[in-house]
Amino acid sequence: MKKKTLIIIAVTGVLAAAAAVSVFWFGKEKRDREAEAAALEALFLRDGTGETVGNYLFVDTRNGTPFTGPLPEGAVLDERGDELESWELENGDVVKIYGNGAMTMSYPGQYPGITKIVRMEKENRELLEQYGELLKQFSFQEEASSLPFLNLEYSQPQANVTAAVNTVGGYRWEYENEDGETVSETTDAPSILQWSQYEEIKIQEHTEVKLVFSKEPEEITVIRYDSSMQGQAGESGTEPEGESVAVSAGEEGSVLQAEPGFIYSVKVKWDSGEAEYGFQTFPMPSLQ
Repeated sequence: MKKKTLIIIAVTGVLAAAAAVSVFWFGKEKRDREAEAAALEALFLRDGTGETVGNYLFVDTRNGTPFTGPLPEGAVLDERGDELESWELENGDVVKIYGNGAMTMSYPGQYPGITKIVRMEKENRELLEQYGELLKQFSFQEEASSLPFLNLEYSQPQANVTAAVNTVGGYRWEYENEDGETVSETTDAPSILQWSQYEEIKIQEHTEVKLVFSKEPEEITVIRYDSSMQGQAGESGTEPEGESVAVSAGEEGSVLQAEPGFIYSVKVKWDSGEAEYGFQTFPMPSLQ
């Protein structure tokens, strides 16, 4: 009787182990299928030569949309799966890009969540002729005449998100042109509560939001207003009083704690000028 019991236990243990292995491989295959489905094919453009990549750009081969993103160290592979140095990708190569799928709405788009790049084809002349001129349209070196842009980085339950803030109010910006003359640009705007639209993000309660500027600011002031105040104006047309939001500066940038249901005013100062950016937060939809 004891022998039968031991045999049953042993068989049960083997079946349980086999089931665990089956679940593991099924889960891995599912993740691989999802990653493959989310991958996108792109043309790689660069203006550098040899081991100097220079300026570079990706172009989605499905719709011709240009975007930027990192060349992940140790995760750039050739057609056989062997590791490449980033400079070994040539102008005109077709690549498959894997990542978290979070693309900003800016132009060109920004895809900071790239995790792997696999070269599929070398120097596609047809695509290069079709899209090669796009690289010349964009300068990735900061230009003094350009007002700095702002990206918001934050986490959702299943993804890390980067959102470009394209809603800018009043600003003042000075720069020196090619002739050595100082040029000053000034734009007035109404109170942020009078804006017709804001960059919209969906977040959970107590979400840390990183403010990432293309040019490091000297001063950041953040005020938030309950969304119900949109369209309101204070006495004599002044801006209603809002709530000050603390911004902490660390090695990874400026961070604030955001809550859903607010309009956020981000006023920034540089040595060359100042600007106001705005975004609005909404609660994440229920997953149930």
